[in-house]
Amino acid sequence: MARLPNDEWLQAAKGCAIGSSRRIRHKHERTEALTVGNTEDRWWAYCQRCKSGAVEMKSHVMLGTSAPLTSTKLTHPTDALPLRLLKAYEQQHIASFLAKKNMDMSYLTGIPVTWSPSRQRLLLDTPSGLMGRDTTERSEQKWLTYDHQHWITDRMDATLSDVLLVEDCFSWAKVSYACPHVSVFCTLGTLIHDALFLHLLQHNKRVYSFYDGDYAGWTGAQRNQTRLRGAGLTDGTNYTVMCAPQDLDPKDMSIAAIQQHVQRLLAIQ
Repeated sequence: MARLPNDEWLQAAKGCAIGSSRRIRHKHERTEALTVGNTEDRWWAYCQRCKSGAVEMKSHVMLGTSAPLTSTKLTHPTDALPLRLLKAYEQQHIASFLAKKNMDMSYLTGIPVTWSPSRQRLLLDTPSGLMGRDTTERSEQKWLTYDHQHWITDRMDATLSDVLLVEDCFSWAKVSYACPHVSVFCTLGTLIHDALFLHLLQHNKRVYSFYDGDYAGWTGAQRNQTRLRGAGLTDGTNYTVMCAPQDLDPKDMSIAAIQQHVQRLLAIQ
């Protein structure tokens, strides 16, 4: 098949939205026989009449424009690669995404991190199970649990008497990095699962909710307070709810601010 010269189709293909195509006239043909299209990584063209076509790969690929149809599949992705093996533009995409979330790869030290191009998800292989975070910001489900886990932690050490509860995995990773002297559990939302509650009871922990500074976070923390106090997992009447500052998640705070917040929280006895 002969290749179409770029000057006969490329400009028209660039005029298409990503994921779309259209028909145009090719040279002096009587009908719109030439189809041109635009995908995330290439522009393409094919003429039905002269049976010729062309593909032009993009040098800078825009990622995260839409969530793939496979984004919410709960099977383990088979194409996940360590970040160091990704293409340069993919690594840049991940770094930019993390920065927008006030995160950095240094906070994920010790956690195997990969990325699935087909799912457009950053995968954290935590000790409690595989977690996947959408990097397009277009998926209806930001986080997915692939192993039916109900909480996340890497600090099951019973000698650590203080426990912090956070809502999502990024907050868990950043608070764990900032405060290695406490156990940090991610409750995957604002509700303590019964299995986690049993674990806390068995180890006689002192538990503090460090949830997001919004209505859902405060409501969940208040609910936790009632349940934890009834089980003797707080320091009695002096226990106080202290979520993140208004409209912030723990991951939005600086390392120093997290440490100061936790220090104040643990001082309430």
